[in-house]
Amino acid sequence: MLYVEFQINTPSKFEDFKKLYHYMVNSRKLNYDRNLIVKRAESEPLEYINKGLEPYEQEVRRYLSIIPRYAHEFLTKYIQFNHDYSDLESIYVEELELYINELEPVSNLLNYLEIGFEVNMDELIKVGDSKGVVRFSTGNFPYGGLDRFLITLKAFDLIPIECFNGFTIFQFDWISMYDYETVNLPEKTKKYLSTFDVNKKTNIFTNILNYIRKNYFKVFS
Repeated sequence: MLYVEFQINTPSKFEDFKKLYHYMVNSRKLNYDRNLIVKRAESEPLEYINKGLEPYEQEVRRYLSIIPRYAHEFLTKYIQFNHDYSDLESIYVEELELYINELEPVSNLLNYLEIGFEVNMDELIKVGDSKGVVRFSTGNFPYGGLDRFLITLKAFDLIPIECFNGFTIFQFDWISMYDYETVNLPEKTKKYLSTFDVNKKTNIFTNILNYIRKNYFKVFS
């Protein structure tokens, strides 16, 4: 199982992230189908949905339902750090008193969180008072990549410190607000992967015992 371990700097923002996490879980229950996700949002009595809005405006409203203002501002700076979107038109969101850039920035990130990050969100847990872990699984590689998910965590002041990406465990060394270097942890990776081998053998043994109980003892009962 893949995971990202992170430092919780602001507990209230971790609570906000839970809302995004559950949104991602529910999106995946709809089999990554954008049309089904839109229909589900339209059918729910959520204040960010207005059936009279244009499709892109509905995207903005879905985005705003899961991304708080502080996280949006962080993500906007990240997008501007990597791309030049200064010439894009904007949509003014009156209740937040801010402009949302049209086209790529919101649409691409929302698409990634809803369907582009091709993983099943398996578990989100808090470890002690200051750490958390989000676990996920996938049969697809590279499953949309981890970078945007890591930056999304940072937008909620959840600082990634360690990750298993399906091949190796590595720790993060953040060298700037948006850039990081990684340090591979081969011994920890080996130990972590060995637990899956043990579990696999245990499951096989358990299945054999269950088969014997169901079939062998049935004959003599």
